[in-house]
Amino acid sequence: MFPAFPRHVATATLFSACAVLAQSTAADEPEATRGHLIAANYGSANLPANLGVLVCDDAPGRDGIPVHFETEVNEPVYPEDFIVRGESGDIRPVFCVTFEPSDDVGDKRSILLVGDFGDADDQPASVEVVGDIWSTDFSLSYQGAYTDIIPLEAPPSLILAEVVPEEEWDLDNPGTPIPWGGGTGCPSEGTEQVLRVAWGGGILAVGGTEVTAQEWKRYTIAMRTEAGDIKLVKPFAVGDLNDQDNNHELCLDQRGTPLAVRFPAGLLVDPNNDVNERTRIRVNHDRDF
Repeated sequence: MFPAFPRHVATATLFSACAVLAQSTAADEPEATRGHLIAANYGSANLPANLGVLVCDDAPGRDGIPVHFETEVNEPVYPEDFIVRGESGDIRPVFCVTFEPSDDVGDKRSILLVGDFGDADDQPASVEVVGDIWSTDFSLSYQGAYTDIIPLEAPPSLILAEVVPEEEWDLDNPGTPIPWGGGTGCPSEGTEQVLRVAWGGGILAVGGTEVTAQEWKRYTIAMRTEAGDIKLVKPFAVGDLNDQDNNHELCLDQRGTPLAVRFPAGLLVDPNNDVNERTRIRVNHDRDF
């Protein structure tokens, strides 16, 4: 027969064992990696009337802030998932949020915040994710992600370039005839690979019309060939047009490893009618900013 231990010794031992087990279990559970915001723009101080149908009744005439995540994120998202602050730290109310018009396959990393954010003389300064927003594969939690807001008067610039997986190519998609209804796809004939580039906000040609070959043929891609040489190539077509969002798909008719994308100044405008400056961005192959 084993000797009896005093009750207080047995109880203390039990609590110690439980504490060790709890610590071991917590250590075994991987912590979620925090995702990052790659940009946020004070894109518009007067949103268009059609937002009243697409987003919320309070949208027309309000302000818009596109917020850009490093990956696509899960739906749904809510206004209370975000806090926008002014320079003094005051909170600017978010009325509604939407993926529109960036809702094509691969585009759902840009969310438009709609609210009363200020004006050209009193602009919003920062945005923070306070809600439970996750990447689509649940590898990244964006809760706590923060970034300063690019001011209203800043010219549009490239914020992302990535190789599009073949399962996302959406070839020959004609798009829709309505604004913000979904963009076009690259042509099936001739497409060897596709690059997605994203701008800080919605973009159109100077003058407010949709981008045509006159503009998109000015994209230049630095590519490493299979022989190891670096050459400059142009897209033979461009997809993700006719939806007024911040994305273009550069359709390439040759193989190789894209390294960087550049675009010259003076051809595109954002919703505030700011004209783009020369912009260049490295191509990201693993989607890990």
